[in-house]
Amino acid sequence: MILSLILIVFAAGCVPETKKVEMGPKTALRPPPPLSVETLDKKIAYLTTKVEGQELDPEDKAVASDLLATYKTIRSYLQDQSSGYDEKK
Repeated sequence: MILSLILIVFAAGCVPETKKVEMGPKTALRPPPPLSVETLDKKIAYLTTKVEGQELDPEDKAVASDLLATYKTIRSYLQDQSSGYDEKK
């Protein structure tokens, strides 16, 4: 029994050291934009007609106006980007 314990300890001491392979930094990939400018234009046009129309109550009109402002902000941000997103990839 002691002999087997000595063999286990001796065998564990002979295990080669594992080496960590260092990798270079990964290239940063930018995700594609969640919406295209064309899609945003359609949403902006639709919400503009809804906000200017009379069929919404004041609470819904306020929500639609906020969403319209958000879409316009996103659209201007996407247009200002010069990263050259290619949505076909």
